[in-house]
Amino acid sequence: MDQPRWALVTGASSGLGVEYVRALARGGHNIVLVARNQDRLQTLAQEVERDFSVATEVMAADLHASRAVVRVAKRLSDASRPIRVLVNNAGYGIGGDLAKSDPGVELNHLAIHITVPLELTRAALPGCWSEEKAE
Repeated sequence: MDQPRWALVTGASSGLGVEYVRALARGGHNIVLVARNQDRLQTLAQEVERDFSVATEVMAADLHASRAVVRVAKRLSDASRPIRVLVNNAGYGIGGDLAKSDPGVELNHLAIHITVPLELTRAALPGCWSEEKAE
């Protein structure tokens, strides 16, 4: 019997994240929805389950917090429910004059776009690799 196909989408509660979630669910993937806003995630999860007859998991997580990144990475590396598709969608833009900007804000921005996707991708690789080897 085939294992259910799971996908994990960060930044799932708005914008392109919602569209990625819906497209993956339409394709038959169960979805782990990750974002900061628990209420929006729950609402989207209910809609996706109803509209596409797939399972969902909600993980409210602020990926600026290292504990949250570790928690999401742990789910990605769960061999009993492997994630086959990872969409590193969490992110945002900042404006203004770089010379006058707050270095902490810039480093947080950099982490969401570079460090966090790297960590999550590394956590997902064993599950993706095991599927390739099995084929």
